[in-house]
Amino acid sequence: MVIRDELEEILFLKTPSIIISEWIPFGNNQIAALNHKLGSLERLKSTLLTALVDEFPQNAIFESDPVHSRIVVNDFDMTRFVEFVAQVDIPEAEGIVQEEEFAVHISEQGLVVFALDLIEVDGIANTVSLDKLTRVNADLVVDSSTILDTLLTHNQIRILDAMYRGKSHNRGKFIMAIGEDIAPHLKSASEYRDGEDYQNELEQIIGTLEEAETLKDGSFIFVGTLGSILVTQNLKDFEDFVGLYALVRALDLFMDEYFARLWLGWDESLHIRRMILEQSERDPTIVTKAKEALSRVGADGVILETLKQYLIETVCFTKKQVNHLYEQASPAQREFAEKVHIRRFFDRVESRIDDAEKVVEGLKREVEGLQSVVGTLADKQMKRMYEALQDSSRSTEEVLVASERSSHALTIIEVIVAGTLALAFFEILSIMGLFEGLFLLGMGIVFLLALGAWAVVAAGLFFMMRYLTRKSEPHLSMNVRFDQPINVSQLESYLDSRPVKSRISKQDGVSDVLKVTWSETDKDRWLGEEPTLSITYDARNSYLLSVAAEFDNPNIDRGKMRAIINQEVERFFLKREHNRSCDKVG
Repeated sequence: MVIRDELEEILFLKTPSIIISEWIPFGNNQIAALNHKLGSLERLKSTLLTALVDEFPQNAIFESDPVHSRIVVNDFDMTRFVEFVAQVDIPEAEGIVQEEEFAVHISEQGLVVFALDLIEVDGIANTVSLDKLTRVNADLVVDSSTILDTLLTHNQIRILDAMYRGKSHNRGKFIMAIGEDIAPHLKSASEYRDGEDYQNELEQIIGTLEEAETLKDGSFIFVGTLGSILVTQNLKDFEDFVGLYALVRALDLFMDEYFARLWLGWDESLHIRRMILEQSERDPTIVTKAKEALSRVGADGVILETLKQYLIETVCFTKKQVNHLYEQASPAQREFAEKVHIRRFFDRVESRIDDAEKVVEGLKREVEGLQSVVGTLADKQMKRMYEALQDSSRSTEEVLVASERSSHALTIIEVIVAGTLALAFFEILSIMGLFEGLFLLGMGIVFLLALGAWAVVAAGLFFMMRYLTRKSEPHLSMNVRFDQPINVSQLESYLDSRPVKSRISKQDGVSDVLKVTWSETDKDRWLGEEPTLSITYDARNSYLLSVAAEFDNPNIDRGKMRAIINQEVERFFLKREHNRSCDKVG
């Protein structure tokens, strides 16, 4: 690996090795699936894995992206663990040569360990500065995630995505750097804790330095919040406890992320509660928004509860392993375990998982409570809608009855007028002397002729009025739904400048809905039409509900007309990022 940078290198680690550990929810079935995917039972010499899915399996050629892993299984148990070597092939920038080969161990308890020896960094073999090691570690953390991308099940990927909000590729891992010696080599580990250059160098690797211990055999241990550094020539004496330490610290780091995700879930539920309380009376879309938000929080809550069960099982297993290793530990191993505080970290993890049960259960109850609130709010809105429909039905019924009475009266008037016109017509003809001969035949015949003329005139008037009424009715009605907050004063100033025909107001103590109707005369603006427009808005809550338009031309361009309506009313919208409308054309 080549690093192109100017660094102030102070501390150097000799013959360095890197151990990266993390905890991921596994189990017997996931381990079995992983062994099947790797071909462990078939004893394949190697397996080439990629996260890309073959979209054309019928073709003989499969073209993959350049990111893939070559894996050779070394040891496995079908449901307990698998150990393999993974060679990662990831394209680097021009001029950079990088070869990575990880030794990987994955167990049913969820411990995932990546280990490798640093052979050469920036052209220098067997020795690396902590400055350069920091940059190497950052690359190794990402590459180790790339390896797992091809190995995890869809269930595990879904869990990690929910846990890390879609950023699981950059999730944190516990890093342990191991070297045979450190240069400059001081008398004790505590001397590196100087609060200046040495400590700053160490904290690039391990986070905040918590402990700097010297073992009896002269080994140095530096314990930090994100990792540890072990400087020793007797690594074999501590190997069992190094693996246990990596598991416990990985669990501890995961618990930090887990509780951060839990608090985020609580924050989201609090935001939903405030949204419901503050906007339920003035936002007609609040129920839909709250249900969508609650569905996301509820789904994440189910995953967090599932993770809790995995964590409980892992802690039960780890507790037995800790007790077993302590019983058989040598004095040197016990000293190492005490200096890195394995029991302290494990006890902290165990107590945090016990606390997590209460927090997860509380979040679950909170979501259920909010769902009940949203259900009640939906019932209220349905009740208001039902009452509004009842009022509207009664009003429509009254209008229909009045219209029917007016229609009957108008029909009678039309018949009378028709008769009057017919009689007047005959009177004029008689005056002109055109019907003197008819009068000689008798007044009865004249009367019958008058009645016939009356009927003809009445029928003519009836059909003419029906034609004119049908012609006056619009052929196209368009209703554009907005449900957007507006500046009411601007809208009402605009309406005052329109030739308003009618204003209809409905108040229910929660809203003040007004429907204002007028006719436009600017044909150039309205595609050659003179539409009748109706704006419905809630003056109390400052919401534009809908705009209706009626036209004579049924072949008008609906898209252009909808755009003109949007342009006409968008000036009244309160400024915000998104304005959407749901259109309904009838």
